[in-house]
Amino acid sequence: QRVISAEGLRPRVYLSKTTVDFSERVVSRDKSILFPYHMEFSLTNRDEATIQWEADTSGMLPGMLVGGAGGKNGRPGTSASTMTSASLASTNMPASKPTFTMVPDRGELEPGEARTVKVSFWPDSPGEFEADMPIFLDGDTDRPYITVRLKGEGIYPKLSFDVDEVVMPPVPL
Repeated sequence: QRVISAEGLRPRVYLSKTTVDFSERVVSRDKSILFPYHMEFSLTNRDEATIQWEADTSGMLPGMLVGGAGGKNGRPGTSASTMTSASLASTNMPASKPTFTMVPDRGELEPGEARTVKVSFWPDSPGEFEADMPIFLDGDTDRPYITVRLKGEGIYPKLSFDVDEVVMPPVPL
């Protein structure tokens, strides 16, 4: 028999959410109008030393649809890791506003300090959108310390009634 000893380490950084799910959000049919939706999570330094943190937002490109070719609305499905400027041009997507944005995307945390981070979802078409946002500590960009999953679904607005016929009274003109 062998004796194995181990030491449990607590995480250096605590995230209040590792997945930010916007669920279904309304998309304008007018492509020049984007509606932003916002959610927040907190980032807390659990270490005994000051931490420099940075989120890699370079993969937060416009139109990160989930799924295979054709997607739910006829546009190719892509992920943040496979989206390039060439594929942006081929899908006729505007290259102006990323699907997800984050403020702040870097900072310094003293021991025990917490920071609120605001994530915005800018859907430009109907469909499911997803991205993984890596967070790096103390300048070590070789491997993310933790990854935050960003999800949301763009939908067109719709009305539905629970009766087949609606009778409206006459209105004088």
